[in-house]
Amino acid sequence: MRGLHIWAGAAIILLVVGLAGWLILSPGWAVSLAQEQVRQQLGRTLDVRGGAHLEFSPLAIRLDEVSIAAGDDFDGTFLTAKSVRIPVSVGQFLTRSAELSRIIVEEAEFAFVIDDRGRPSWNFPGNTASLPLDIEIDRSSFRYFDMRNNQALVLGGVTARGTAGADGGVTLNGTAEIAGRLARIEASLKSLARVHADGSPFDLAIETAEGAASFNGRLSTAKVLSLAGAATASSPDLRSAARWMGLKIEDGTSFKQVSIAGVLDSAGRAVAFRNATVVLDAAALAGDVVFDFRNAVPKLQAALAAPSFRLEPFLPASGAKDGEWGTANLGFQSLRAFDAEVTVETDALTYGALSAVPARLGASLAGGKLSASVAILPGPAANLILNASIDPAPQPATVSFDVKAEGIEAAQVLPDLLGIDWLSGTGSFTASLAGAGQTQQELIGTLKGTATVSLADATLKRFDLAAILGSAGTRILDGWQGTAEAGTAASALTADLTVADGIAALGSFTLVQPDLTITAAGEADLLRRAIDLRAEAKGGAAGEEARPLFPVGILINGSWDAPRIYPDVPGLLQNPARGFEDLKAMTAVPGN
Repeated sequence: MRGLHIWAGAAIILLVVGLAGWLILSPGWAVSLAQEQVRQQLGRTLDVRGGAHLEFSPLAIRLDEVSIAAGDDFDGTFLTAKSVRIPVSVGQFLTRSAELSRIIVEEAEFAFVIDDRGRPSWNFPGNTASLPLDIEIDRSSFRYFDMRNNQALVLGGVTARGTAGADGGVTLNGTAEIAGRLARIEASLKSLARVHADGSPFDLAIETAEGAASFNGRLSTAKVLSLAGAATASSPDLRSAARWMGLKIEDGTSFKQVSIAGVLDSAGRAVAFRNATVVLDAAALAGDVVFDFRNAVPKLQAALAAPSFRLEPFLPASGAKDGEWGTANLGFQSLRAFDAEVTVETDALTYGALSAVPARLGASLAGGKLSASVAILPGPAANLILNASIDPAPQPATVSFDVKAEGIEAAQVLPDLLGIDWLSGTGSFTASLAGAGQTQQELIGTLKGTATVSLADATLKRFDLAAILGSAGTRILDGWQGTAEAGTAASALTADLTVADGIAALGSFTLVQPDLTITAAGEADLLRRAIDLRAEAKGGAAGEEARPLFPVGILINGSWDAPRIYPDVPGLLQNPARGFEDLKAMTAVPGN
């Protein structure tokens, strides 16, 4: 019997110790404590459906399947989380007196909602925190939705540390996923309560591989989510940044070191930079820029000015190499990615040989169709107007442009517009051309339209036509036989062309010198860079009747860089010696 009493006593002691251990180690009391803290400080109901659990390394109480109600007048929740950990010391645990000054939230969703009556879910009137709260957020998200205008924003994949101050201030420092990219985020909000009132001071910095942005100003949701303050944004590659923003941009060249800085004024999905400085590579511009994301296709609006402006970087790369038309895709389908209305004014436009002239540029992009214009005004009586349009909808895309110039120096514009670098003179010219294709080669091969040139005091650089004509009377020339110093001056030069399928038919060409007039007709194959012309030369002193210098015309055919030039005598190419003898027999040729 004595042994039985001993065992019974031991069992009772073990039972008492077990019950005491369970009472001490059971964290269930933390649920009630957390619910009371949430009720006092937020005026909200805390629900813990997964119960409380004790963790030992480090010592913490884990609450599973946690939610905080959105408020008495709201459906849904303000916070849901897979788990919330409350670190405690041994003394706090034993005395059941955790301060709840630090929590760790895992896989949570914070829902900031404004109902259709304009009431925010984060308004906690009459409730203030007794202590600042340090919070760690792991793999969580922040969701914003405004029922008044259906504006919705989501910031996912957030892993960060932050604080919620007793005065309503909030800070956050960590990373998040934005459009599938990991971004570094730092944010500081002065007062959560003021956001939906007069607005709260707010600082934000975002950095990704595609670019960086910062804001310092005021955040408000009183009428619509809006930001007002100083802001900057930059990217090492504009194409990559545009793709990160969700725009469908084709491969190709892009601006490097792009940035914008100014006074940000946003309202909903419209963002404006006022008094902004915009840098695109070496181009520095100033003015107002608006990004409008309210529609399915975003829109860019900008009114800018620049003391000097280089046009080449803003034109699509042709892919031309070794003197051939380019075969690179010009990327016209990217025009469908956004709409735009842009103007640029400058006192010193530079484009190829054209430099330091006042100009106004404009571009309108809607539904993928681009209309662009360049107005160059180098002097009171001189102007150059170029209008171009691109429509990527047809397959292949169509491109057209119209040029009208008066009082313009040809050497300033023809090299880059038409590839003609051997002609100078002041006068007028027009062109109305169109083509179809995705590459420069395709466009040139389908080109059609008309062009005219009328110049005074013209010079054909590198071409001494008198010498060429004289030489052509005695031998077949391969190339223009010109030099950098050679040239032909003319009091007037006129020409008109009709283009079809990339073939330019020269309807008329007249070059007038005091004692020489040269006319020509024929064709130029723009795609193959070849010409097939027949020229005639007439001479005579002023007041005398013009007389032919040759009994036959002069043929010019082959590559337009180095054509063959010879008299139009049958069989000349097969038997040059006999051909030139026949030419002499026709009539005396000057120089023979």
